[in-house]
Amino acid sequence: MAEDVQGAQRAVRWAADGTVTRLADTGASSSASAISDTGRIAGASYDGVASHALLWERDGRVRELPGLPGGGSAFADKITPDGRTIAGAAADAAGHTHLVRWDERGRITDLTPDGEYGTVAGISRDGTVIGSTTLPGGNSVARRWDPSGRVVTLGGTEAPSFGQAMGISDNATVVGLVDPDFGGSYATRWDRSGRPTYLPSDTRNATAHAINRSGTIAGQAKGVGAKWAPDGTRTRLDPLPGRTSASALLINTRGLTAGMSYGDIWRGVIWR
Repeated sequence: MAEDVQGAQRAVRWAADGTVTRLADTGASSSASAISDTGRIAGASYDGVASHALLWERDGRVRELPGLPGGGSAFADKITPDGRTIAGAAADAAGHTHLVRWDERGRITDLTPDGEYGTVAGISRDGTVIGSTTLPGGNSVARRWDPSGRVVTLGGTEAPSFGQAMGISDNATVVGLVDPDFGGSYATRWDRSGRPTYLPSDTRNATAHAINRSGTIAGQAKGVGAKWAPDGTRTRLDPLPGRTSASALLINTRGLTAGMSYGDIWRGVIWR
């Protein structure tokens, strides 16, 4: 996003040479949240009353994605690499926020029809959506929504524990965190069946943020960045000189890892 001359936030796209282009929108402000390999961009605009989910084509054309029947705001947050499936959130007629998925034609599917509040964390190449929903007692439960419509509750997050799904690979392996007794979180990997494995760490308060095609995981452990190999071996990713902590948030197919280093201010970091 970038501010225009009036100070309003606008969705923009940067070309490889750094050239910036404002994306057409339908409101007083807009934001872009995700881009596909095909150049499609998912985001939203705000008209002063409600937010509207938007999809920008590679040529700049913009299309508004429908909300839930009788509902209000909608947001598009994630998009598959081929640009055919989008995930986000939309409000129902009563104002409750549901997790939703749109197909290539823009048709919307309610992923949480029972009204559980939640957040979308990721979407895989085949359209599998991951996220977390909040139970009536306030506990967060990690879930996976398969393209077929099946909902999988990821193990290790049943009440009274706490869990969040944060990243997904092409083969539907999910990573995130589980705090089984409210004593600190474990960086966690769930297999296709939803069975959890705690990643090796010498401390609680560890988190797995992202996983690449080969199964290498990026996250944080003991206040610094961490990278786990598929066999569980953990590599420490140090903060920048003079900084106190770091967290690895993204990892690509070659294992290049990016994140943040913290001190008096935040700095972006790439670990090679």
